[in-house]
Amino acid sequence: MGTDATVNQVTVYWPSGIGT
Repeated sequence: MGTDATVNQVTVYWPSGIGT
C-alpha cells in the first residue's frame, strides 16, 4: 500500500478524461 494510494489520489485529482 503505497503506489496504490498515490495512483488513487492522482485519479481523484484529475478524473479519467484528460489521460494519464
